[in-house]
Amino acid sequence: MTIFLIILFTLIPLISTTEVTVFYVAPNGNDAWSGQVADATDSDGPFKTLERAQEAVRTLIADGMDDDVEVQLRGGDYYLEQPLVFDERDSGRDGYRVIYRNYRDEVPVIYGGRGISGWEPYQGDIYRAEVRPDWVFFTMTENGVRSFKARHPNQGYNEARVVNDHISRRQFGYSEGDVPTLTDISALQAFIWPGGPDGHWNWFSDIIPVLQLDAERQVITLKSETRYDLGEGSRYYLQGALELLDEPGEFYLDSAAGMLYYWPRQTPIEAQVITAPLMSHIVQFSGSSPESPVHDITLNGLEIVGSDFVDTFVSARGGQTGDNTYTGEDGMVYLENAQNIAIRNSHLHSAGLHAVYINGWAQDNAVENNWIHDIGFSGVLLNGPWMGHEIINRGNQIVNNHIHDTGQLVGHGTGIQIVQSAENRIAYNLIHDTSRYAISLKSPRPGSLLGQRADGVSINESNVLDYNLTRDNVIEFNDVSRANLDSQDTGVVEAWGVANPGNSIRNNLIHDSNIPFSFGFGVYMDDASNGFEITNNIIYDLQLSGGGTLRSVFMIKGIGSRIANNVAALNFAGSGVETFEMAGEANRDLTFENNIFYLSGDTAYTFINWDDARLAASEDNLFYNANRTYRVEVRQRETYDGIPAQSLSQWQQVLDGRYDQETITDDPQFIDVQTRDLRLQPDSPAYDLGFKDIDVARIGLTSAFPYDDPNDPIDRLYLSSDQSGYLPTLRLAVGDEAQLGLTGRTVMGYVASLVGATIYFDTSDEQVATVNELGQVQATGTGEGLVTAQVSKDGVEKTARLFVVVE
Repeated sequence: MTIFLIILFTLIPLISTTEVTVFYVAPNGNDAWSGQVADATDSDGPFKTLERAQEAVRTLIADGMDDDVEVQLRGGDYYLEQPLVFDERDSGRDGYRVIYRNYRDEVPVIYGGRGISGWEPYQGDIYRAEVRPDWVFFTMTENGVRSFKARHPNQGYNEARVVNDHISRRQFGYSEGDVPTLTDISALQAFIWPGGPDGHWNWFSDIIPVLQLDAERQVITLKSETRYDLGEGSRYYLQGALELLDEPGEFYLDSAAGMLYYWPRQTPIEAQVITAPLMSHIVQFSGSSPESPVHDITLNGLEIVGSDFVDTFVSARGGQTGDNTYTGEDGMVYLENAQNIAIRNSHLHSAGLHAVYINGWAQDNAVENNWIHDIGFSGVLLNGPWMGHEIINRGNQIVNNHIHDTGQLVGHGTGIQIVQSAENRIAYNLIHDTSRYAISLKSPRPGSLLGQRADGVSINESNVLDYNLTRDNVIEFNDVSRANLDSQDTGVVEAWGVANPGNSIRNNLIHDSNIPFSFGFGVYMDDASNGFEITNNIIYDLQLSGGGTLRSVFMIKGIGSRIANNVAALNFAGSGVETFEMAGEANRDLTFENNIFYLSGDTAYTFINWDDARLAASEDNLFYNANRTYRVEVRQRETYDGIPAQSLSQWQQVLDGRYDQETITDDPQFIDVQTRDLRLQPDSPAYDLGFKDIDVARIGLTSAFPYDDPNDPIDRLYLSSDQSGYLPTLRLAVGDEAQLGLTGRTVMGYVASLVGATIYFDTSDEQVATVNELGQVQATGTGEGLVTAQVSKDGVEKTARLFVVVE
């Protein structure tokens, strides 16, 4: 029986009864006016500048607050000559907040720089304009889209050569044709991944000015050293010379002459909004000390565009100096000595470094519902003291943000990174197109700290974990994909040195990522990553293209991590699980249980330098390969002779049958592999092993995200019920009733709107269950049936399925 339904929704506006004091700011305002009138008249109206509004708020709240105070920005462009800095004098108090927000549905755009005009033709499609001679900047925007320094090659990299068999950190050779003739190298830089002695490492990128270019010898000498040796094959490109300006969106700045050269993406150039930055952070929240923090301020509904980069960027993070920051490291929105600061419902893009940098003493701050993209370094960085022993960066919420296209200026850029920070929640984010990790957690590896001194204390075995502060973080319900676009020895989700237990990675979608060269992993618990709970994640479609190798879905180093109830499906991997002890950090007491591995490598387990302490438990896992091949590679410590187990069945017999006695090889019976509906049918053998269903419909952005694309088509649907919740099977007794719910996701990953959708409910067997036009199910007889919802909207048709078992 087929039933037809058209869903119509009535939107009821929410009416707030909270009274607030409001100041207004507008590009056509006047700082001499009262600022308490939204629309300008001849005699009164909004302020013109944010600084004037900030001054008015400070005066108002100095003697106390009895309600919230709002500064509402009218739509239009705001060009800042210096950062907008908030300190404790700007803080909310007496239980109230200070809120800087957009006026109604208008869009205020805050630029960290100036517009550029006065363009004249130069050569071909290149224009030029005079700028202030002392104005030096390293990135630009055209109509809000980042423009890049002129570079060669325009795409990809050249490979460095070793000069006279001597590996250097300041000098490298190049091949014939790799470097064009350049007349002025005063602003020339090398963007380079120092590859170590063999040239293979691609962990960190450096940007260093060029001191000398010897065209005869084909040798480039840098002004300072790179982080690692420049071994044969280290990838690099050059940027910052006029002769390299050869495609739209590139610029060259001759700062000495005060002349900017640019090839615009669109013409006429006078009609484009072209800006260059004056600052590396645009909004700063900085209290004078941890005892006197800035607090209780909200930014809401703002667009913030275009912070600057730096001249030299050498990766010192985690180096022997113990310094966790780079020279000039900054964020478009910067927080330090900050508490209860909220960045919400805002659009942050074209940042030179980080979009949001939460540094040092920073607690209970929120980054929520934001669209963050086209970022020079990382989307959000939580950064505590690298050599600290006190947790001062903690309790922050990074929730429901769309973060993409990070690492545009720093190759090892990340979507979200947690460094020496604790008790944070990273949830419901959509993260994709990152040059390195999507999500990363870092702390100093214990072995690297032994023998060092911090705060006058010698670090030894008994106190080393006191200096390892990344703990008790929750990474959940994130949708991450297309990570690791430009690096290797990496993971989509990664941790390194995080030696204190308590971190959880759960209920995430990790999918559609490819290592471009060399090797990498899906979930990568690198050296000394201890005590992680990695549960209820769905990992699929990794390494279906690309030139690299997915060595394993899970690489688990460290001590005591538990990997349970995960689904790994359709990954072109060498192994489902790999473990490895290295760098003097132990690898033991691991647990693998109730995981499903479906077409994810012919090797089930790879144990490198095995010893008997490696596993605490491995049981009740399910492996399935169409070719029925299930290898196990066990390499013994030191000798690498190996335990005599080359297959899963042999593995189950060795070591006195200690592991995987209940592990099976069978088809898990996913609902629909072709559409990547990796939930289980009711008779799946995984249920007998103790596998629990994963609430996949909740993973990703929530409906509160304000920047979804209404034209993004529906991609997948999920049926639920008031009786079974998110479970893919509804179990009823004869005569029972249940109300269906229907949710969906778009291709990008937004919550799908079903307004105006045509929906047909259907049942496969009315002798088992019926369904009416309102999605009400009634159990009519024992057996198993299938209820479907066929949804049609804007020419796209999708089907949702829910099994019904009547007992």
